[in-house]
Amino acid sequence: MQTDPSPEHAWLKQLVGDWRFEHEFSPGPGEPTIKLPGREKVRMMGDLWVVFEGGGEMHTGDEMSYLMTLGFDPNKGAYVGSWIGSPMAHRARSRRAARRCRSRQRGRALKIRPSSFGTGT
Repeated sequence: MQTDPSPEHAWLKQLVGDWRFEHEFSPGPGEPTIKLPGREKVRMMGDLWVVFEGGGEMHTGDEMSYLMTLGFDPNKGAYVGSWIGSPMAHRARSRRAARRCRSRQRGRALKIRPSSFGTGT
């Protein structure tokens, strides 16, 4: 079964590159937000998926690394993906409706919120 690339798949190509980012993290209610630096390398896997490999400093001062996938599922009409990180023993899955997954040109930010931080079962 082969999927032909769609405009939603072509949209993913703008994410390819080497990136630096700043992550805002709140350790708990009432505690100040901490800004943490990170880096990310994004590459295409064929014409349908992007693979993110990144890492950075955690609020504990330790380093972490992660892998993320992102693609478009035409049957669901949504961008879908997964995320695994070195400090966690489970994976997160993501699904975002195509109309809500946009890159802001200023800073080229992409917000992806996981739909599941379950055990991955």
